[in-house]
Amino acid sequence: MENAAHTAEHVFMRHLGDIARGMQVIKVEQEGERGAITAQFDGLTMEQIADAMQMTNIEILTGAPVKEHYFDSLERAREAFPLLRANEDRITPPVRVIEVENIDWTACSRKHSKDLAEAQFFLAYDLHRMEGHIYTIEFAVGKSALAEMGQLVTSSRNVASILNCSTGDSAKRVTDILKSLELQKDINRRLTAQLMDRISGTKAGTNTLFLFDLIDGDQSVVSQRVGEMIKNSSTIVVGTNSKDSDGNRIVILARSNDLDRLNCANTLQKVLAKYGGRGGGKGNFATGTASMVGSDELSMVIIEEWKGAGIWP
Repeated sequence: MENAAHTAEHVFMRHLGDIARGMQVIKVEQEGERGAITAQFDGLTMEQIADAMQMTNIEILTGAPVKEHYFDSLERAREAFPLLRANEDRITPPVRVIEVENIDWTACSRKHSKDLAEAQFFLAYDLHRMEGHIYTIEFAVGKSALAEMGQLVTSSRNVASILNCSTGDSAKRVTDILKSLELQKDINRRLTAQLMDRISGTKAGTNTLFLFDLIDGDQSVVSQRVGEMIKNSSTIVVGTNSKDSDGNRIVILARSNDLDRLNCANTLQKVLAKYGGRGGGKGNFATGTASMVGSDELSMVIIEEWKGAGIWP
């Protein structure tokens, strides 16, 4: 069946290359009835893969015969088969061309089946985007393909059940949910910005201290606003935000550049260790996590830490 899988892969890649632009095969790995194709495309979608897979299976049903041809050069092979697919860097004479009759012509040294029908059924069941425009397609034939198909059908039905819709409507329902989530994120970003803009400072020695405690604020907005706040001289910011995945609160300690004697990263690391947390970052902007702790308590502990070190003004 391994030979049949490789032969079916030839046909699949022929059709995929006709559908998806810029195809350049990098490598094909295969073991038994399963394999993985790594190739470069200008762009690749599951819809394009499905179209190529459908055409491959239609031709498997025809049982097209597989033939071998030998040429003393790649040029002669191309003269005979103008649509020849070949990786020129890997080919040395004599050139062996595998023809799936009237479907595909590929220069290849591996073993192949006698006809396309031996593959029984071809399934490209997963797609991974690697770096840039490089993709890996996992495929299977025969019983392995049927087993993968069974798992896909079961998973699809389970997802549809969770979404409370038909299998055919699952993709639309997920798209609608993602749109709704993005809308909620946008609302959260706006609300977070409004809350951060309302924070007022209080005098702490010769400096201005800004404190805040948010619940589920957008962290990127929080960081951006804190960065703007510390552009003003003699400014210190201590704040907490929503819980992270471990149930801890996110903590921020930042100061303006003129207060360079105050090292936020070192201070936050020491202070959060007292709460079983951890922190780090830069001298003027540090973040960390700790169990339930508020900015009021933190600010007092931080100022005491600085006073003890003799660096608080």
